[in-house]
Amino acid sequence: MFLPENGLYGLSSGGGLPKLSKVSVRGRWRASIDRWIHRFPNLTDLDLGRCSDVDDNALEAIGLHCTCLRYLNLEDSKVTDYGLRFLAHGRCSKTLNTLVLAACYGITDLGLSHLQNFQFLLERDLDRCDVTDTGVIAATSSNRSLKKLNLGRLTNVSDQSMVYVAGNCPNLEILDLTGCSNVTGAGVRAFSGHRCLESLVIRRCEFCWSDIEHMVLGCQSLKSILLSRPHMHSVQESVGRIVTLVDDWW
Repeated sequence: MFLPENGLYGLSSGGGLPKLSKVSVRGRWRASIDRWIHRFPNLTDLDLGRCSDVDDNALEAIGLHCTCLRYLNLEDSKVTDYGLRFLAHGRCSKTLNTLVLAACYGITDLGLSHLQNFQFLLERDLDRCDVTDTGVIAATSSNRSLKKLNLGRLTNVSDQSMVYVAGNCPNLEILDLTGCSNVTGAGVRAFSGHRCLESLVIRRCEFCWSDIEHMVLGCQSLKSILLSRPHMHSVQESVGRIVTLVDDWW
């Protein structure tokens, strides 16, 4: 489908496409969300990743008009804590399942505290956000249904977050800790005994095999661990069934 010069606003004028449920304007420089979002009341999936002009005004419009939204990708946008507050108190706070905030550098610990208002948020992507343990703990509190959490490259996050997540997210199935250089073996061991964790990504991290073995033996639900080859040269036989080594060049 070819968009007119004025994009989705042009398509929506005159009542066009009222039943449209999935929209991706990924990578577009001028998305102009606030001009057309109100014309698509049935949106369930909205991908605004890498849209450089998406800001807090867009989040205010989404929070006001989107009543069915389940998936929202805001990767590498200009949204801030202020915009997250609009979203958290908007209509989609009762429907949103997945929220991607990767590389949203305007989001701080304070902004993540607003995520407590989302009632059914099952997946959260905080990759590369400039947040600390305080923000991670705030983002994962009051939501025991959380299933997927990406904390990739959060260099200010430590074992404190791991202990909290392990103890307060009993339904967590997937955890990505890629590049979390301040998470140690103690943080990994915190998940020993977790009953639902199935996949753990700890690329670009350094742990002893004893830490990983301790976790694998204690976490019976675990099916996959992804490690970087430069840090782990061989796989211990005791954990070989679920450990995969990959080459990282970044």
